[in-house]
Amino acid sequence: MFDGNYHAEKGHGCKDCHHGLFSMKFGTAKITMAALKQGQYCGACHNGKLAFSTDDQQKCFVCHKGKKKLQDRKEQEGKKTHTQDE
Repeated sequence: MFDGNYHAEKGHGCKDCHHGLFSMKFGTAKITMAALKQGQYCGACHNGKLAFSTDDQQKCFVCHKGKKKLQDRKEQEGKKTHTQDE
């Protein structure tokens, strides 16, 4: 599940990803870990330089939420001592 609001809070707009990395049509992206590692989809930014890497096992819960709720994620993010932007 992708939360556009979370990215918007970080200063990213829809155009940053759509009509480039992603189609505007819901459900068309076939995201795999292999594709991310090749810099496709989320992997274009989540490469360890622009944003946390998709290889960072401490961040698996960010995308692979399972039963975690968005609020749990935000609480976890709030416990960090610094952010990616700092």
